[in-house]
Amino acid sequence: MFAQPKISFITVVYNSESFLEDTLKSVINQTYTNKEIIIIDGGSNDGTMDIIKKFTSNIDFWISEPDKGLYDAMNKGLVAATGDYVTFINSGDAYCDIYVIDKLFDEQTNADIIYGDINVIDPKNGGLRYQKALEFNLPTLLDRGTGVVCHQAIFVKRLIAPFYNIKLKYKAELNWYFDIVESKTHISTVHKAVAVVNYSLGGFGYKNFWKNQFEWFVLIIKRFGLRVFFQYKYPQKISQRFQYRYPELSHKLKRFKNKLHFNF
Repeated sequence: MFAQPKISFITVVYNSESFLEDTLKSVINQTYTNKEIIIIDGGSNDGTMDIIKKFTSNIDFWISEPDKGLYDAMNKGLVAATGDYVTFINSGDAYCDIYVIDKLFDEQTNADIIYGDINVIDPKNGGLRYQKALEFNLPTLLDRGTGVVCHQAIFVKRLIAPFYNIKLKYKAELNWYFDIVESKTHISTVHKAVAVVNYSLGGFGYKNFWKNQFEWFVLIIKRFGLRVFFQYKYPQKISQRFQYRYPELSHKLKRFKNKLHFNF
């Protein structure tokens, strides 16, 4: 029997009394035993603290204080972590079942990154579809962004986990991925065909589509230059994302375009 690596589960929360308990139970009930649970609360003024105190016997570390936003709080979690691997499961997230972590860490490994897949939930129609993660490397990240792997489904060695850039509002996770792959000459990864979380569409970046795309555009150019932007066909990708985000409007624009073409 091999020794289980210690995993730090970091949960960031602010005024989330309706969701935090389910998230905590999702981690606590995991059959995987070598874990620590870290809660970073941004100074909640609802019933969030009552839930944290309810589970103090299961929580290894928690603080409640004002922060400079989500990614500042996540950085505090990284500072507090003592595990071999770190992962983020924020309030409102939940693992697919109680065996997920055991499925991911079912064999001896020294990989820098271990990651899995997700079930995507579309809130508009309630549909559920399995989405496989892609190869975690720089070319794929440049091509597909955070679509490579869901942030809640990735486990990174604590010693190579960088801090988040708190100046970024929408693409701090993608920037974090870039920092990880550039932290070593070679990043070793293990991908497991396991649905880790049920991921619901319609989050912060989805709701702020154009601001999200603009920050993505600026991040790519600053880090890799304008040539990379066209090498990976980002203008075309933005168009595709627009069609995905606004399918009805995209269909109307296409009909209008076809009509103009017909008239001329």
